[in-house]
Amino acid sequence: MNLTINKDNLITALLKLEDVINANDSSSIQSNILIQTRGDRIELTATDLEITIQTTTYCVVIEEGKVAVSGKHMTDIIDNLPSKTQIDISSSNESDVLEISCTEGRYKLRTVPVNYFSILPTLHGSILSIEDQSLHSLIHKTAFVVGENAVSKSIFSNPMNGLFFNIHKDTTEIVATNGAVALSLAKFNLKKHSNESESFPFILPLKSAQNIIRHISDTSELSICFEANKGKNNNFSYMQVNDGSTKITSKVLGGGAYPEYQVIFAQDIIGGIRINRKRLIEGLERVSVLSSPELNRVKLSIQPEKLILSSETDNLGEALEEIDIEHIDDETMIDIYLNAKHLIDGLLHMKSDEVIMEYITNILPVFFKSSPEQNHIFVMSPMKLMD
Repeated sequence: MNLTINKDNLITALLKLEDVINANDSSSIQSNILIQTRGDRIELTATDLEITIQTTTYCVVIEEGKVAVSGKHMTDIIDNLPSKTQIDISSSNESDVLEISCTEGRYKLRTVPVNYFSILPTLHGSILSIEDQSLHSLIHKTAFVVGENAVSKSIFSNPMNGLFFNIHKDTTEIVATNGAVALSLAKFNLKKHSNESESFPFILPLKSAQNIIRHISDTSELSICFEANKGKNNNFSYMQVNDGSTKITSKVLGGGAYPEYQVIFAQDIIGGIRINRKRLIEGLERVSVLSSPELNRVKLSIQPEKLILSSETDNLGEALEEIDIEHIDDETMIDIYLNAKHLIDGLLHMKSDEVIMEYITNILPVFFKSSPEQNHIFVMSPMKLMD
């Protein structure tokens, strides 16, 4: 291998691999990256055996080749070079060293056998394209519900550590939940759907979703390749997202492991109001200042023409705000206690100017729905009045 590349192009590519490189165990194959030339590009690949990231960038290839080296050390060397530095990278079949040369110095990294480098398979399964919004948008509307600690936890130990893609002939939606307080659901339409089966629900790890947001370009024309594992001993499959320069391949869990969230929507709604989303967020932010820091509990009292937000804490004080509302169908008065922090977070991830709040009782889930064009529903469980 012999090539010349600009430092800025190379470090941009290397930093895309950071999340899947095991920097703590230099003896692990997952600590290494695979480097190979493809035409006028260099391709870099890293994997943690659940997620594989491949990315390419332009370079001048003098001699083709393939080599594997420590990802952390390669990144640290390149990152510390001055911007716009021209770098020469070379390695021969007779040597177990990758040499990095530039005007600042010369650096040699020990290589590892490339046949030890295991990556996830190339997929040839179903392909779908999102018609009415981007994959970024769908992830943004749902992934925030899943706790951050789920990034380091596998969906195979807890399916709620990921996003559920419920893809059926008549239903296409992404769902995320923390299992207790909140659930977020975003519906979407498919532009193209080629598959032998009419359904293939699956669960994508939160870590994979976050890497898609960071490293795959945001476009509604994005194609997702999904392929089921045919083996009898494994219940996982694979999803692959490719924007032309970066490819992310992730293990996914079969959708049958996800909780039956549909029962939440089977209840009969008794009332609903239409309210300005921004005004509701601002009111919640102010009123929750005087709520208990541990509970963040705010009372939503629905009246004939107003929504009254209030909070009261013995050692802090009390707060109250009134917001104009429009009732949908019959006027149904009710008092509901919700966690202001979680509700604000859900409303911030909606895009509509107005939201519809629907309710059943003061102890059953409350629904916040965006405009029909957005097809986004945020669901919250009420809180008890007493601590």
